[in-house]
Amino acid sequence: MPAKTGAALSAQLGDQAFAARFGGDEFVIAIPSQLPDETISWLSAIQDGLRSQAKRAFDFPEGILMSAGILYCASGVKVIFEDVIQELDKLLYEAKARGRNCFVSKEISE
Repeated sequence: MPAKTGAALSAQLGDQAFAARFGGDEFVIAIPSQLPDETISWLSAIQDGLRSQAKRAFDFPEGILMSAGILYCASGVKVIFEDVIQELDKLLYEAKARGRNCFVSKEISE
C-alpha cells in the first residue's frame, strides 16, 4: 500500500515538490519557497486529491488520511539534516496524537 500511496502522492505533487518514502507509511516532502499559510493550503489540496484517488482506486470509504509535521526554515537559516528530520518526526507524532488529518507546524528562524 505505501508504494501505491507514494505513486499517488508523486502524481499529485507533479513538479512542484519532491516526495520520498521515509519508512513504513511515512513520507517526506520538500517544498521550496512557500510561506506557512501557502503550505497548509497546498497540503490540504494534495490531501483532497489523494482522498479522491483512494476512494476510486482502492474503495476506501475515507480515502487516504494524512497527518503532517511541517517545518519552515527561513531563508538563509543553516540547518543540520539530522536535526530537521528529528524535529519533523516530533511534529508528525504530535499531529497524529491530535487526531486524523491534522497538520502541526513550527518555524525555524535562527
